[in-house]
Amino acid sequence: LADTKPTRRIMLSNQFRMHPIIGNFISNTYYDGGISSELVNPEKKRHGLALPWAKDKVMIFCNVPRIAGPERVGRSKVRLSEAKRIVSLLKEIESDPASENLSIGIITFYSKQVDIISEEAEKAGYTVRQKDGSFDIAKRYKQTWDGREKLRIGSVDSFQGKEFDIVILSTVRSNDFQRTDANYLKVFGFLTLENRLNVAFSRAQKLVIAVGDAEMFSDEFAKIYVNGMYEFYKLTNESYGNRIQ
Repeated sequence: LADTKPTRRIMLSNQFRMHPIIGNFISNTYYDGGISSELVNPEKKRHGLALPWAKDKVMIFCNVPRIAGPERVGRSKVRLSEAKRIVSLLKEIESDPASENLSIGIITFYSKQVDIISEEAEKAGYTVRQKDGSFDIAKRYKQTWDGREKLRIGSVDSFQGKEFDIVILSTVRSNDFQRTDANYLKVFGFLTLENRLNVAFSRAQKLVIAVGDAEMFSDEFAKIYVNGMYEFYKLTNESYGNRIQ
């Protein structure tokens, strides 16, 4: 006879890692509201940045429109315009004295995008190319004052179990493929893996910045196939969110 015993699942009822705004977004989007953030003091999860576009914000969408350069098609998708904008965001954040002890994780779903962000970061002194062609974080960006990892650039898999004050998500997808039910994977690719999007968003403690083509995530088609990105984009229009170029 088949085993008819019910599968036991353990799910946290309260989370303590994230700002309540991020926690509630994660809970409502991925857990049907089943995880509470009511025990988290939002004052202890403030990033403290005074930058005009970031001050008192928790969720930000940085729009890099398709006209700036679409995704490049290949075995691993890549978008140079996003990589350049992410490095410029790093520079802006670093210019704020409050960033001195903030940790930053830059996440993407495509290995080639990891490489191109690392290449652009090298030009600004954030990374160092190794003899084997790989990249390492420059020494001054290795650790925060209190000994935490200060900067990481990698795929979502490399962020499993980690947490950062700020997470910057490079979405990469920017195309004009026909938006039909039969074509959704061609349009969105890895972004349709909601469990991986959940991991990416939930690495952040204080601020999430998604970088990408806003047109990709703002319609009903996106709501069906990449609901996490759709909901995130929608929430960036609230008082605790922001949309920037």
